[in-house]
Amino acid sequence: MGKIAQTRGGKVFFFIDAINGGVAALLTESGEQRFDISALALPEGLGEGDWVSASFEPAREKKNEVGGEIDDLYGELGDYP
Repeated sequence: MGKIAQTRGGKVFFFIDAINGGVAALLTESGEQRFDISALALPEGLGEGDWVSASFEPAREKKNEVGGEIDDLYGELGDYP
């Protein structure tokens, strides 16, 4: 496995490498990891060659929203984490 994305102050930085067919290819600072996201998720006015940052926080409301469905799937698989 290559280098993990570097964080600074709780943020991860990505280089917008390419945008094709509505999909933006983001590279980590090391260039060793690529993430494809919808180009619509990018801030307005940004494009290829720009940098973006992302930070992550718990989405408890989403977990509560779909939690039962996930528990049902784990039950069907017989595999609880």
